[in-house]
Amino acid sequence: MEKGRASPAIEILQQHLSDAQSQDSGNDDNIVCDPLLRPNASFTEILEAMKQPVNGLGLLPPTHQCLPTYTFISSDAINWLITHMEGVTTTEQALKIFTAMQRDKLICHASGDTGKPFIQGFFLYYIIHQNDKDRIQQSWDITTFQSDWMEVEIKEPLNWGTSHSPSITTNDPEEGVPHFLRDDINPYLQPDEFSDSTFKRMFLDIDSTNKSDRLEWGHVKYQTTFRSDQAYELVVEWLVASGSIVAELLHQWARKVQACGLQMVPIPNDPLALPYLDKSDPLRGPIFVPLNLNCLDPHNILFKGNISASIPGENAEY
Repeated sequence: MEKGRASPAIEILQQHLSDAQSQDSGNDDNIVCDPLLRPNASFTEILEAMKQPVNGLGLLPPTHQCLPTYTFISSDAINWLITHMEGVTTTEQALKIFTAMQRDKLICHASGDTGKPFIQGFFLYYIIHQNDKDRIQQSWDITTFQSDWMEVEIKEPLNWGTSHSPSITTNDPEEGVPHFLRDDINPYLQPDEFSDSTFKRMFLDIDSTNKSDRLEWGHVKYQTTFRSDQAYELVVEWLVASGSIVAELLHQWARKVQACGLQMVPIPNDPLALPYLDKSDPLRGPIFVPLNLNCLDPHNILFKGNISASIPGENAEY
């Protein structure tokens, strides 16, 4: 992806959210309910039902050439299958069905990587055409795809503040306090529950409205997992960008996420900005640079000859 080019991930996500909101705001009396899929429905029948324009899955429009036809979001597909198929009531059941579809080469990750598993969240997959079943594209670069698209896995909440032991009526003053803030850490809490805060990076089009007369771009560092009971971190980094345009972009994001029931709180990436740390951001905190003052000695002037030649009326020294 060229620097400064609009990242399609944000545009597609905003359009997808607006379409979903417009469908939800319609009159419920006008909704035509199709019969549910049978529990023994074949994978082909499920995929054909997903393509239906009325009660099918909301497929992403092919507005960008980098996306294949019939591209969909994994979390939407899971929720749709639970609603439209008999016998599928849990996320695990829906995941097994889509995983089997991927194993049979009926669906594939939008990057063309056949080894990418089916993951719940904002992950892009597409329905493979029958003519393309035996020739799935292998030439796509997964690194380039990840630079254009922000994919986040949705995991179950950890239920911080709740006890893993049998429920006993106690007057615990720390009831509801997250585990890492308690005086006594719960020994039954698994340490790997906190080890999923992996970050990835992608390009970001800072000037999406083309207000600047020059090329501006940035990067986004984002968490690869999302839990409803935890804060989600999204770091915006830029060097070639105007401060006013960056501020306007963040304000737009803050307004649009409210429609999704979320709240975006802008904070400094490095609030302390300690310059003596090895991992300190040099753009956030001043770094001491020693200065050699020997050149300021009047008896040891640099370029002595040139200084005399530059003063009118003075003889040049060679």
